[in-house]
Amino acid sequence: MVENESLNIAIIDDNEGDIIIIKKHLESIFANAAFVTADSKKAFEEKIQWMEPHIVLSDYNLPDCTGLDLLLYTKQHYPSVPFVFITGMLNDEEKTAEVILNGANGYILKQNVHTVGPKVEETLLKNKAMVSENDLKRRKMDELSMGLDKLKQFIIDNKDHSALLEIVSELEAEAKFLKF
Repeated sequence: MVENESLNIAIIDDNEGDIIIIKKHLESIFANAAFVTADSKKAFEEKIQWMEPHIVLSDYNLPDCTGLDLLLYTKQHYPSVPFVFITGMLNDEEKTAEVILNGANGYILKQNVHTVGPKVEETLLKNKAMVSENDLKRRKMDELSMGLDKLKQFIIDNKDHSALLEIVSELEAEAKFLKF
């Protein structure tokens, strides 16, 4: 993140003391951070509409859901927003694997909350690189599709090239398969 650029951070935790500590650690690194906090899934879904976050930090156990529910909601509605758990409950290897496989960008145990700033910074840098790479791939796929469309139209305009039209159609199908 650029030093003077604002950073929108969503924190979901039902323990106000934990939220205060997390914010304190983040404010020491991100002077221009803006926070939205929630203590439940319902509150998160309402508040996230006020400010689209650059990152979501969430406890795993909440009154009306698990952090996994919040992760899935975030990935469905804000797929490019990274999600990190800050919890005391992911010391179970199966739960850890489950959340990572469902798209979490990592987790911090609450006993290591002092590492939240560097972890958020690292996660945001990795996410920015991934989004840039995906944008480049998307642009390349769009260019390929446009080129195939032009070639296809040329072949259609010159009707005696039906074999070429078949090849282009096959390439076009492969290009559509590669889109994400």
